Amino acid sequence: MPLSSLPQQATAKVARETDWAGLHERATPRAIVATSARDGRGLDKLLAAVEAALLAQCSKVDCVIPYAEAALLAEVHKTSTITLEEYDEGGTHVIAYVPPSLRNRLEIKALTFSSEPPTAATPAAASSP
Repeated sequence: MPLSSLPQQATAKVARETDWAGLHERATPRAIVATSARDGRGLDKLLAAVEAALLAQCSKVDCVIPYAEAALLAEVHKTSTITLEEYDEGGTHVIAYVPPSLRNRLEIKALTFSSEPPTAATPAAASSP
């Protein structure tokens, strides 16, 4: 997915120490994660923060996708975070965090469907690199 297609709140600013003064004049960060490009410190925290920000925009769905809708299940695999996948007699039972457009199509095509709205969770800020 190209970065330009992500919603405004999902974009990230990456700055060097020398960029901080100018960056704070233009944007207020939602979370700050210190990282080091030289030795990789903090990259695990950065990845967790990015994942949390993306998951905060997704709806949690619990549905059974009919086997005839294999392309829809493939899209769930491609674009979503799956927490459970089981094969039942009528279709594939999936619990996943999905983007809004996929959530709407699942609601129409799934044999059973329930969802929770996106959470407003913000990734925790890291204080040290």
